[in-house]
Amino acid sequence: MGNLSLNIEATISQNVNKRLLFRQALDNKKTARILILNDAYLKSAKDFLKEAIGVIFLDCSKNELLLRHDYVQEPKLCDALARAYRSLEPIRKLRLNTKVITGMLLLLDQIASLNDESMLDALERLRRLSDEEIFSEIENIKFTYISKSQISFLKIFVESLKTSRIAAFHQLLKTVWSIHSHLMIKGKMRESSNWLHNKGLIIIPASWLRTKTYAQLLLQFGFNDKEVILFLDTSTPKCLFLSQTTKFKNDMYISLDKDSDGSVKGNLAYQARNLYISLQSYDSDLLLNWLASHYPSFLENYSIVDFQDAIYKFQYSGFLNSFIGVNDGQLSLIRIESDNTVTHQKFDIKLILDSIQKEKLHKSSDKAILTDVVKKVFEQKLEPLYNKINLINDMLKTLEYKENIFEGDKINEEFQKALDSQDNN
Repeated sequence: MGNLSLNIEATISQNVNKRLLFRQALDNKKTARILILNDAYLKSAKDFLKEAIGVIFLDCSKNELLLRHDYVQEPKLCDALARAYRSLEPIRKLRLNTKVITGMLLLLDQIASLNDESMLDALERLRRLSDEEIFSEIENIKFTYISKSQISFLKIFVESLKTSRIAAFHQLLKTVWSIHSHLMIKGKMRESSNWLHNKGLIIIPASWLRTKTYAQLLLQFGFNDKEVILFLDTSTPKCLFLSQTTKFKNDMYISLDKDSDGSVKGNLAYQARNLYISLQSYDSDLLLNWLASHYPSFLENYSIVDFQDAIYKFQYSGFLNSFIGVNDGQLSLIRIESDNTVTHQKFDIKLILDSIQKEKLHKSSDKAILTDVVKKVFEQKLEPLYNKINLINDMLKTLEYKENIFEGDKINEEFQKALDSQDNN
């Protein structure tokens, strides 16, 4: 079983090159790869890779990618292909085991080799033959190019066809043809592509996995073959890969959103050897739980608040297109640079917290200095003026009081005159 790496991508990537999964797929050039890419980023990926060698966009390709003589003649690849077919819903309905599918593949290889045709051409032709015509084809095969164990197995399979399995074989041929028939153009099949041995990259739109059985076949082949690394973007249907995460053959990279189902995210993180979380969609709980499970020593000297402060209080622009993870045994900042290269540097929490504290102290010092300046200005310039204003206010209050007394005496005098007038009358 290979290693699982889990990415928590930014909710919105600046472009496809700033998507960590895309960079991982391009940088792993030592083996064949299958990338399931969100449809939203498909056009920009095509623009960027339009001159790239060895890159196949499935929605643009008309070449056969799996039914090849050299793949079937290699026992492990033949077994991986047979298992991939059997995992598909149309094949499962036939209730045939992997051995029957393996026998069909080997028989197609031998008949095609005998007639100097591609396996896909042989499949298209055989599906239309009667029982007698198929047996006539079988009688002429030479049992060449395949291993001794495959020859022995194929001879047993041929005998079983003659006794009881010919009807199931016919149905299997028709069903397999229905998966590949879209590759026929004007009655002709295109040449197959040796992407596997050439360490090529196949890019499949995520939406195709919901409607195209051929896309599902490629994905299932990737799960079963040790030569293929899989890269699954956030829109990959979970039902197609969750059951495979405990038994895939080669390395696999899975990207999720921060808001993905918590149990799915937690289970994958538990299995993941590597975890990379976008600092634009930082998930504190996931990171700390994963570190506690895999690298508990990283948490000995820091609190949850320390981790949050190191992320939330740092300058946001410094974290664009950056991910936090573990690299070479230390907490690291993985950054996709402006030239699309991926760099790694130590993510030193203590250094960041110290920087934040210094900035905080600097701001406090600036505030104290400003307060002192304001106080001195007040004392030197404003306080004398303030005192004069207070003096003037006091004087005005005194005058107002005296005026009120004067007005009161005048009123009393007038009132007394009115009383005296009444007495005289």
